[in-house]
Amino acid sequence: MATLDRTPIWNCNWIKDMSFFHLIQATLILLYDNGCLGYLPPNFATFESWYDRINQTYVDRTSITPAMALLLFSLGFTHKPRGLVVICGCYQGLAMNFILAGLIAKTAHKDFPRVVALDIDGAAIERAHANSQSLGLSFVEFFHDDARSWCAKNSESISLLYLDLDDPYRGKADYVTIFNLVRSEISPGGLLLAHDSESPVFTKDLDALKTLIVQSQVFSHINSFPVDQAGLLVAIKSTSADPLLRCPRSLPNHLNLSPVSQRLPHAE
Repeated sequence: MATLDRTPIWNCNWIKDMSFFHLIQATLILLYDNGCLGYLPPNFATFESWYDRINQTYVDRTSITPAMALLLFSLGFTHKPRGLVVICGCYQGLAMNFILAGLIAKTAHKDFPRVVALDIDGAAIERAHANSQSLGLSFVEFFHDDARSWCAKNSESISLLYLDLDDPYRGKADYVTIFNLVRSEISPGGLLLAHDSESPVFTKDLDALKTLIVQSQVFSHINSFPVDQAGLLVAIKSTSADPLLRCPRSLPNHLNLSPVSQRLPHAE
């Protein structure tokens, strides 16, 4: 079983009175209204049905909380794929499956993108493959490979890039390496998602990534979502000539969100 909160989802403390769900929805609707996302966010019943299914898969351990699962599913649902979906550091597939479930819930397998999942842990890749098969996600291509090596060879357009690489010596430093390798391949309107954006353990590494994203001047929306102690950095590549006019850099303070550029005094 996935080691998520096994309490029935409608009783979870994090979603008490549905307020958390509505805050996520309100934030994503704002992004949709500003042209940053392709679709409106899902209703709760759609997420709930997939949550129950994914929660039956086997995962040894995970830092993916129900709150993060909701955010990942919602981002997958609202995204309009324009190229590859690449998961760097898929481990046993839990975060990936919530993203893909969101995509599937909307597209019903029609015009579904190519999905590539990477991890250097062979046993984890095998488990991720088994979990995906049990959910009917047989289209995922799994590679027991270093994400840096795979990204260095890739020339295809990337529509969604999810980063959750964690090295015992380098921490999350490979986030910067991967971004530099694929930044030009991320398509207009593409999503860059980086896990652990709020973790104090990885502040240095995530600040380095945030700085590069801001300085690239091609991402129109950059925010860290503090939905749990790990958090998720969400960056959306501009689809207009002037990236700063496409999407708001600041969002309502529903989730205490603040623009990354305001957190980095050295960034322009």
